[in-house]
Amino acid sequence: MIRPAPPITRAYRLAFIATAAALALGSDVSRAAEKPIATARSLGLAEAFRMAVARSEDQAMRGELLEAAAAQLESARGALFPRISLKASELVQQAQPSNADPSLKSFSPSRRADIHFALHQPLFAGFREFAAIQGAGAQGDSLRLQRQRAKELLYLDVARTYVDLLFAQSEIRVRTSLVDLTRKRVDELKSRERIGRSRKSEVLAAKSQLAGLEAAVSEAVGGEKTAQERLRFLTGLTEDVHLDPLPMPMAPATEALLSKASARSDVASKRAELVAAEAAERFAAAGHWPTLSLDANAYPYREGLQKDVHWDALLSADFPLYAGGAVSADVRAARARRRAGEQSLHLTERQAELEIRSAATDVTSSLTTVGALESAAELALQNVEAQNADYRQGLVTNLDVLGALDSYRQARLRLDQAKHGAVLLGVALGVACGSVPE
Repeated sequence: MIRPAPPITRAYRLAFIATAAALALGSDVSRAAEKPIATARSLGLAEAFRMAVARSEDQAMRGELLEAAAAQLESARGALFPRISLKASELVQQAQPSNADPSLKSFSPSRRADIHFALHQPLFAGFREFAAIQGAGAQGDSLRLQRQRAKELLYLDVARTYVDLLFAQSEIRVRTSLVDLTRKRVDELKSRERIGRSRKSEVLAAKSQLAGLEAAVSEAVGGEKTAQERLRFLTGLTEDVHLDPLPMPMAPATEALLSKASARSDVASKRAELVAAEAAERFAAAGHWPTLSLDANAYPYREGLQKDVHWDALLSADFPLYAGGAVSADVRAARARRRAGEQSLHLTERQAELEIRSAATDVTSSLTTVGALESAAELALQNVEAQNADYRQGLVTNLDVLGALDSYRQARLRLDQAKHGAVLLGVALGVACGSVPE
């Protein structure tokens, strides 16, 4: 006849209650984090993102492209203004024969110097300059919006690394708490074995579980170090960090969020590219139009028969009649690029809507999963308490208690993982809608 096991000691009961309380469920991802990592600085997601933007080579390269686009716009605007230059020349040619007519020598001297100011002003070119200005401005807008979208995707990368590290730190704390609890149980079973109240097999089973938990802690520590390195790569930090908690996302209103698709930066960039393509088509079509320009010269110093002529002006008109079909071909090519731009814009809009719908669905599903896992973890905790009560009455074995603890461990880790996953999906939904912190 198996005698009922005596009640466990007060010290063990208090240790179990304290550890169970430390593992109790919370309303957001950070509830498992009772102790910050020693000597680690605190870091929030917004600060990590600012550091990543400042460090990002991609953002720096896109900034240089924006600078080049701004210069191209200034160049296009410059075509509207006159070009003024100072020109100086000296002509040296073979002298006229000595027996030549004196008037010929005067008309064509062997040396002739000339200094004058030249002005060239385009008057009309089929509005080509205005099309070039609009196209350059739209291209600059497109590059700026592309840089913004790259910044939003960088925020998602930072958030993914941040959440991975947050979960790794939470996992270490959960597993460490379970190690402490199991170690106390091993000590208790050793004491009971010495007085003949527990079998050696029970002690060995508890030790085996303890060794597995300690190995899991070591593995979690390695994962945490890897996540720290990835965060250092993005932010440029040199020391380990303790992360601030992130709130759980709210259930999304999908239809309301879809209105943000058309304003997303990549969609707006495609819209700007379409404007640039339309301007390029008008620029090419301007090749069919005549051009009109004004050239004027002022001569502060001049030699020869025209030395007393101090200025002249020339009004020129150029009517294109035939260019081998080159202008028509340029127009067809520009028109095809414009139509391709329309299709690209339509595709990007549909992709943005799909990403928003998918992200909203994922968030809704993850919140449902978190709710179910919260119930599972709560029931697993109640089972641990019930198994311990039954063990004190001799109704179950130590293996049953260890199995209940292992089930609770799995349920608690799955819950933490699901919560961190929900947080990341909430960030992904914000990025899909084009929303990131400034």
